[in-house]
Amino acid sequence: MFGDWCKLIENKKLIYGEIFSLNGYIFDKVSAKLNKFENGLYPHTMKFNFIKNNDKQNTSTLKIKVKAYGKEKELKEFQKFKMIFEQEVLHPKIKKYILKNFKNKTYRIVHKKDTFDNFHQFLLSDNEALKNCKFETFLDDFNILKRDNKDLKIIEKKFYRYAKNYLLKNFISKSTTK
Repeated sequence: MFGDWCKLIENKKLIYGEIFSLNGYIFDKVSAKLNKFENGLYPHTMKFNFIKNNDKQNTSTLKIKVKAYGKEKELKEFQKFKMIFEQEVLHPKIKKYILKNFKNKTYRIVHKKDTFDNFHQFLLSDNEALKNCKFETFLDDFNILKRDNKDLKIIEKKFYRYAKNYLLKNFISKSTTK
């Protein structure tokens, strides 16, 4: 589950939120950190241009220009390797770990903003947690299963370390020996 938007009322307040799988949340967090890692290895900028097509539907094509200061080829190879790793290795590994170690648990992330109502992410570990949170009593059921968010940072660090080491070992070390 990669996010379903919701609106809830809690203590007479309207809450905007997203119901999200725990493994999807962790994957997104680790992936964002890997993007920063990538930018540290191959500093780059991206410029986005929309070019109007000559058609009756008035469509546009997105053109992306990447500037990696002479390392464009290496960046492209790394991005391809990282994308395959994330989809074929990292995401399944996170999902398997969550399903094995976090049965019937929920987590709630509240993003506090000064200019807008708080945004809430309701994270569910598995189908059992989802089934135990009934529509009519969602918040009450969710809160019964809710765990400490400290678990999330631990999982995120564990998989970021794993992913970074994997990329260093399987891409960086091999590309420097070519």
